[in-house]
Amino acid sequence: MVGAPSRPSAWRLPNEGSRWRRHMASLRSALCSMPLAALALLATVGAAKDSALRAQDLPRKGIHVDVTIAAVCQAVLPEVIAGLARFGVSRPAVCPSRSAVIIHQPEKNRFVLRDSVKAQPGGTDRVVSYQVEAQYQVDDNGHPIWTAVHFQSEGGG
Repeated sequence: MVGAPSRPSAWRLPNEGSRWRRHMASLRSALCSMPLAALALLATVGAAKDSALRAQDLPRKGIHVDVTIAAVCQAVLPEVIAGLARFGVSRPAVCPSRSAVIIHQPEKNRFVLRDSVKAQPGGTDRVVSYQVEAQYQVDDNGHPIWTAVHFQSEGGG
């Protein structure tokens, strides 16, 4: 056949063609132009496993926070227990639970834990969403000194 491609277009490799190259070039330029602060924030969002979080404190260059997720959970646990007791939850889930999100905000010296639990106030099932903020200062060794912990529920309590 005259003018037929050497192989069917379904066999075309993903890196062939100008559309793919343009897509990869725009992706590279977007990643290269992303601000350093956004990259630091993305790198410090915690996963639900116990690994050391090492995040540079952006306003004070050269200072790192050396803390584990378990240490953050231990710092906020008394407030979580007291806050959830108001909703009839006698024993909160293991921290971090599978639904928990832990966010590190190094520019504010703060960790934020967001989660939800099932409560049964008055015999009816209800999901209680809550957030716990833990403020800290960094000691000379890079470890946090917890200064304040605040519990907030979806009802504002």
